[in-house]
Formats: sequence, C-alpha cells, structure tokens
Amino acid sequence: MTSQSSALPHYEPHTNLSINKKSASECRNLSDIRYEIDTIDHFIVKLLHHRLQYALETLKFKLDGKPIPDNKRMIQQLNQRKEWAKSYGLDPKYIESFFKRMLDWYISQQITYYKSQNPDQANIEIKVCSLNELKAIEFGLSWINISQYCQLLSSGYRKAREISKPVLVSFIQKTSTYSDDHSLDNVHPLYLFERSRRHSLSHSFVFAQPSQQFSMLAFGSVQQYDVNQTYFSFNKMNKKIADCTYEEFYSEVKKIVADGWKRLLADAIIENCAPEDFPGCGPTLTGGLCYDHQNISRSGKWSNFDEASFILPRVQFTEKGLNRYATFNTVIMQCDKSENEIEFINAEIISLLEFCGNLLNGTEEYLESGVHTTSFSGDNVTELTEESVGPLAIRKQTIHDKAVEIISGDFGKVGLAREAIIETDQKGTRFNVGWSLKRFSLLHPSFYLFGLSRQGSCFFGVAPSQLVRLHDKQIEAKIWKTELLNSDKQRHEHSLVIEMLRSKLERSTEANSLVIPDNPVALEYNNKQHLYTLVQGTIRKEITPFDLVETLHSTSAVGSFPQSDVLKFIPKEENLDYGWYAAPIGWIDANNNSEFVVASESALINEGSISFFAGCGFVADSDSEDRPHETRLNMESMLFTLSEKQTL
Repeated sequence: MTSQSSALPHYEPHTNLSINKKSASECRNLSDIRYEIDTIDHFIVKLLHHRLQYALETLKFKLDGKPIPDNKRMIQQLNQRKEWAKSYGLDPKYIESFFKRMLDWYISQQITYYKSQNPDQANIEIKVCSLNELKAIEFGLSWINISQYCQLLSSGYRKAREISKPVLVSFIQKTSTYSDDHSLDNVHPLYLFERSRRHSLSHSFVFAQPSQQFSMLAFGSVQQYDVNQTYFSFNKMNKKIADCTYEEFYSEVKKIVADGWKRLLADAIIENCAPEDFPGCGPTLTGGLCYDHQNISRSGKWSNFDEASFILPRVQFTEKGLNRYATFNTVIMQCDKSENEIEFINAEIISLLEFCGNLLNGTEEYLESGVHTTSFSGDNVTELTEESVGPLAIRKQTIHDKAVEIISGDFGKVGLAREAIIETDQKGTRFNVGWSLKRFSLLHPSFYLFGLSRQGSCFFGVAPSQLVRLHDKQIEAKIWKTELLNSDKQRHEHSLVIEMLRSKLERSTEANSLVIPDNPVALEYNNKQHLYTLVQGTIRKEITPFDLVETLHSTSAVGSFPQSDVLKFIPKEENLDYGWYAAPIGWIDANNNSEFVVASESALINEGSISFFAGCGFVADSDSEDRPHETRLNMESMLFTLSEKQTL
C-alpha cells in the first residue's frame, strides 16, 4: 500500500460492490441482507489474509531485517484512514482505533514470523506503541510517560466509581525538555507564559525568582476554588462580601479553598518522583486574593479576578536549578458504571496531548527576535508625567490631616496607592508580557516575578521579596523597607514593623522558635538602597498557609499599621479600585508548602487599556510632595519594559 493522496472515489450509499449479487436496496428480505453481509465479511477475511502476506514481505526491505514498528509511518497510515472515514461519513475516531488494533495484530504476526526464522532472536523484546503513545509522538511529546499515566488514570477511574466522589489523579515526571526536537530546552519559562496568553488559554500562571533559579508555570484548570459575591449570596452567612469583616472574609476563604483542597487531596492518587526538598512540585494551587474585599467601588477592569481565586492547573512545570518536573493533573468526577473506562482514558490522554502540543509547539515565535515596539494611542509613550498619571488616591490635604492622627497614635503608618491608565490601540495579547518580565529578571534578579492571565486579562509585576514562605513547617517572612534608616522617623517606622510581626507571628509559631534580627539587610533597587528584615520560625501544627497570609498581608510594607484600623480608613478615603494590586499572590502544594508575594509594582492589561500601579507609605513626618514622584518613577519602570524594544 502506498502513501499517496488519501483521495478516493466517493461511494454513494446504494453503490453495489462487485462481490455482492445485490445492493442493499435490492434485497427483498432479511435472508438476502444476511447473505450479502456474510459475503462481505468473507471477503474482508480474505483481504486480511492477503494483506498479511504483504506485511511479512516488508521484513525483506527493513534495513536491519527486524520487525521494528515505524511509528511515523503508523501515524501517517492512521491519519490517512481517518480522512477516508470522513469521506464515507464514518466516525474517524472509531476507524482510527479499528485500524490501530489491526496494525498491532499484523506487527505481532511479523514478530512471530521473524522469531521463527531467527531462533537466536527468540527472546528479543520489541515495543509496540499504543495509540496514545503514537499521539504523543505526533505532537512531539514522546517524553511523556503515557503508559504510566494511563495506569494512574485507570486506578483513579475505578476509585471514583467505587467511592462516588471526585478523584484527583496527579502524575509527576522529571524532564529535561519541553519537546521531542529539543528546540525549547533552553527556552525561558516566561516565554511559555507569553505563548499561553497569545493562544488565549483561559488560565495561566507564572511565579519565579531568578536569583534562586526557581520558576513555576501553570496552565489550564481542572479544579477552581473561587470566593466572590455569587458564592457569598448562596452561603449561610447571607451577607454581601463588602459587609464582611476582614476575619469573616478569610474564614470563608479558608472554608471554600483550604477545606476544599484538603478534601480533594484526601482521595487523590499522586505519583510524585520529585525529592521532598523540591517544594511546589506535584498538584499545586495557584492564585491569590484581592487587597480589599470591602471596596464597594469595584470597576470593570478587575471583572476576571474574583475576590479570591485558586486554580489547580492541568499542566504545571516547576524548575529549580538544573531540575525540571512536569505535573499533569486530572480530576475524575463521579463515574457512571455504564461509561467505558478505556474510552474515558483515551479521550483524556488525547485531550492532554492536544493541550500540551498547542501550548508548546511554536514557542520560539516569542523569543527576542519576535519582540516589537509597542504602540500606544497617539504618540508612543515612554515617560509618565504628573499630568498623565492619576492623582494620588488620597488627597494631599487628607494626608496632612492623617499625619496628625499618626502622630497622636491612631495610625502607625498609612500606605497609599496610585494608578496610571494608558489607552492603547492594540489588543492586550499584543503586548509581550513574557519579554517585560524577562527584562525585569535581568535588571533585578533577586526580585520575584509573577503573572496571572485570566479570560483575556493579564495581571503581572514584580515584588522585592516574599510575603511568606512555608517549607516543611519552617516559615520565612520578609518585611520590605523603602529607605535606609537614616532618620528618627525611619527608625520609628521600622520598629513598628518589627512590633507588628512579632505580635502576630508569636501566635502562629512554636514557642521560642521565632527569630527576628535586630538589623535589616540592604538591597539596591531603582538606584536606591532599600531594606528588608527576614523573620524565621516553626509554625504550629494547626496553622495553614492561609492563616499566615491573613496574619501578614497588608504589613507596613504594603500599607498599614495597625492593620485593621487602616483597612477601615483607606476604602473610605481612597477613590481607587485596588483589585489584586498589593494583594497576596502565590501557590500552595499538596504538602502544605507555599510561597506568597505582595503584588506591589504591577500592571493590569485589558483590551484597550493598561493600568499601572505603585504605592508609597506615610508616617508622621513623610514628605507628601516626594511620595507621588516616587510612585511615578516606579510605574515608569513597568512602562519601560513593555514599550521599548531592547537587546539585552
């Protein structure tokens, strides 16, 4: 049989084969039809035997004389026969499966014949790829251990049917490549994030710290935990999100996200080959929470980001140093006993391969050579003036008024935010966010990078340090300071930070395990010296990552001290929808390891506009004239990485 064009004459339904005495329409009774069917089946058997002769003769023309299956040829055959099936109105998937079983039988006959002719090769083992393995080869993903994943899916399917509950199946595999041709081996993860945006995946996530050679990429969604107004309207609290206290909001987040995650993991089937000291590998929730759930002036720009949202991705890549692990997740819902297990597994594998193939093939389009200068409406914007940036969200007079309250002790520090909105003449997917983050990683390798793409919107940015990191019950929390301690005011501000951290974390850590150094560490950013203090300790058994985020979020590095009072003050005074700006962004794995940052310098891309965010902190003697200038410079650094084509 040749590999020529798949075009064949189209047979009309009434056409009679030469082997039949009568066409189907000419049959006058059931006996006539049965006779013609038996005639066709007998002819099919003869054809199968005839084809076997050709199959055995092919061994003469194999270069090594061995019946090694030609996988590429098999892929070509199956695709050709699927096209034939379409031309006759038959189900292509069924015909593909039918011919794959037939080809497997012929290969087995070839192997038997070869061994009979070569007794010294009787113990030779020849691998015959399954249909799913052939699909993996076709998509350039043969590095995925399809056979092992199929076994896990089979176990998960049977367990879901047995317990009548959803079952998570998670398969983790070490890999040195993204594709069979190895063209993407050295591709930076940020470019894969950019490709996912260009292909309009509904969900994608990146979290990286270049100086630690750590990155996490997550694509797609198999399970999602959201807390939003819809959720609250149906829960027994029967109140709006904006009416909930800070504690009530986090209580609901822990109930829907943390408890839901715990229930899913309880029945999960996880095969994790990664070492224990490799956090963030295996099934991992990715996402974040809004800064202020009580903000009643929510704008449409954040419509794709709920008050809290965490996603279990379909595909995840976690990389640290020279080690990279891929995680594939499937949540098998309650199975109907009438469902076919094999069909379910095959469909799931094919769907996964198509998903990965579309994601990974062609990523090189978004490397440096593909970067272009971004054009904004009107003149190309490369600098922000005070006129082009919105005013500080709280009026200067208000700042001075609050300075009195700060001095009198009502507030220790107030953190304020600023937004610049630039209209664009391009769709959001035209901006190369991957390239922007890559440039930040080169300029500030010690900083964290993050990006979340949701339904066409993209929120991304950098964070000087982590909010909290939890690994094997050991907690690390860093508090970020924007200036050197060169005045009484700054030393006072720093002491407030230490006071807050100590009082909060002592309630979450084992006795005498909390360590807070007296002196902060210096770090240079934007040509200025900044400070951070590293806090360490051992958490108590009952403490969860969400407890730590609740405890530490909105520290004085973000915006407030004391926390609860300022959170009540800011929404009343500011006219700014924070959304996920200044919010905790991060991940939580199946072993309760986690890491979160505060989304400080950031940008939100929607179709037709980009919003840049930056903030600043005020204590009693802060200069209200200097702070707006500082935020503008920070926003300009974000704009610069997006709008200029540079060769690094």
